Amino acid sequence: MAFTCSVCRVVDKDPIRVVGENKTSVLHARVAEKKKSSLGKGKEEQESNFFDITIFGRRAEAFDELLEKGDPLYIQGELENNFYQKEDGTTVYRDQIIVREFSLIESKEQKKLRQRLAARRRAEAEIGEEDGEEDVTPVPAKQDSPKKAPARTASAKTRQAPKSGPKYKYEDDDDFL
Repeated sequence: MAFTCSVCRVVDKDPIRVVGENKTSVLHARVAEKKKSSLGKGKEEQESNFFDITIFGRRAEAFDELLEKGDPLYIQGELENNFYQKEDGTTVYRDQIIVREFSLIESKEQKKLRQRLAARRRAEAEIGEEDGEEDVTPVPAKQDSPKKAPARTASAKTRQAPKSGPKYKYEDDDDFL
């Protein structure tokens, strides 16, 4: 069954796994979609629908790299009904969406920031590979404002007063007040 989710946000995501003989990447995540429900007489209440999603292959790797908790996205996929039995004999039914396509929803500034962060992570990973180390520390997102002030060549702290020069001494300092 085809499924389209309008706009949803990432609630949680599991670490990416590699499975099978073909070494396929798999990622499980949970997303939430807000919906408005009418309570009558012009009152509205916001509710959320939560969906479990599964992504395979390169899309899983891109999802893992680009999206974090709270990020908005648009997904398309197929709804799949699964069930299993617990040890006590009860049957658990679970619906999940197998994601075929997803699109990021972001502003131009967010997109530029994300691209710079991804390039920085790739560069740090390459440096870590050269050193034989694996970098496991998260890279904090750099919060740049859209309009940057021009860089100054020297700050007030680094400027020094002239080392030599005339020293003036006034006989009557009251004249200059």
